[in-house]
Amino acid sequence: DAAGGTAAPSIARFAVAPPLRDPGFMLGMLVEQRRSGPALASNLQFLAERGISGVMHYQIDRALMEAAPEYGMRAMAIVHGSSDPKLMKERPPLLRINASGNPFRDKPPSIADLLWQDSMATGLAIAVSTLAKYPGFLPWMCTSDDYYRRTGLDYHPANVERFRALTSHEPPRPPEALTNDYPRTVARPPGIIPDDDPWVAWLRFNARDVLGRFNRGLATAVENVTDGQGKIGPVPGGGPLCMGTVPLADMESGQWPPYNFGNSGFNLVSYYNYNFNAYPALIQVWWAEMARLGNRDMPVWLMPDTMHPRTYYHLQNYHLFMSAHLDGLVYFIHEWSKPGFDMALQSFGPINKYLGPWLKAVKPVPATVGLLVPFETACYRADHPIDCGLAYCNLRMAQVPVEPVCPEELPRRGGQYKAVLLHDVDQLSASNVRLLDKYRQQGGRVILDRATGL
Repeated sequence: DAAGGTAAPSIARFAVAPPLRDPGFMLGMLVEQRRSGPALASNLQFLAERGISGVMHYQIDRALMEAAPEYGMRAMAIVHGSSDPKLMKERPPLLRINASGNPFRDKPPSIADLLWQDSMATGLAIAVSTLAKYPGFLPWMCTSDDYYRRTGLDYHPANVERFRALTSHEPPRPPEALTNDYPRTVARPPGIIPDDDPWVAWLRFNARDVLGRFNRGLATAVENVTDGQGKIGPVPGGGPLCMGTVPLADMESGQWPPYNFGNSGFNLVSYYNYNFNAYPALIQVWWAEMARLGNRDMPVWLMPDTMHPRTYYHLQNYHLFMSAHLDGLVYFIHEWSKPGFDMALQSFGPINKYLGPWLKAVKPVPATVGLLVPFETACYRADHPIDCGLAYCNLRMAQVPVEPVCPEELPRRGGQYKAVLLHDVDQLSASNVRLLDKYRQQGGRVILDRATGL
């Protein structure tokens, strides 16, 4: 140096990771425990050897985002926004309110306050902008973990006021809702119903204008801080067992894919489904088909379970998921994995590693039969999507190329169907009846089964 001394050598420690190829079909693993140093390296090596291409974490950190690319993987996150406490200080309590005007018995929070919704989106943008700086971070993420407890039927004053402004009507309060916070059926004679049916309008408002608005705000926040590359979707539960056995189409929690995704919500269709043999295995393909309802071109990710002890269960499910043409699997959860799952993963994991891009590129043969799934019937009988799922299983086992379709899609998709089937449909709006009639006049066949009450 200038003083004639010897400068101490400066050594920068760095690792050169191989280029991350397109993972194609994303095979991911949700990890709960935070690791660092040798423990993190050992965990990533374990997962990489089994063909895992992405690691999702509840508490993603710098160590994971920097280490994952060394093993040919991307780091992903379950990330939530946070509302600004200063903004919310003077707001009324955010509790979900039942038809009687009282908080729900189990005191779930509400998402009705639009200021809270927007504040959560702002908080999410801040969190994601920090993560997006790391090359190892894949900006496809999940949020709203088990928000089915917060969403859906909610007579919170903010919702009631907005509904009045939009429709000039009061929210209906049927007897079933007055005696049960989560009514799965509401009595109404079968038949054609008016387009402005109050109960249907109220549930649509809760699904699209409350939950859908919240979802869209989160998706926009992610897009804005990732140059439009980010994707975000929920990991919602739902259904009678509240464990995702009935995902995506659950009136109690306001879940209906056309109203929760796409222009009305998230830009990644995602859900979890731990079937646990509660329904026929084939019904898992049905839920993947239902995920695309109203959003046919959006990517679909599923979070299956690792907890079942039997290897055959996981092998069978993996092949069913492949037949459903999903875009990704992120398994729940590494720390709870049973040996039977690990044996299955060692079998199918390497398939994804080498054939992932091809698996993702394969497109299904277009269905030639549509199974009608109207929102109206599900409003009055929440189990109708399950009933349709069982009918779908029967049709698929009979080699019928069938898919679910909502009436509003018929103008765009009706031309590919030789027939549209109505199974156990009790209510259908007048405008949707006209769509069916137009499809029939254009040469299509409309088939009603014995259970349909129209």
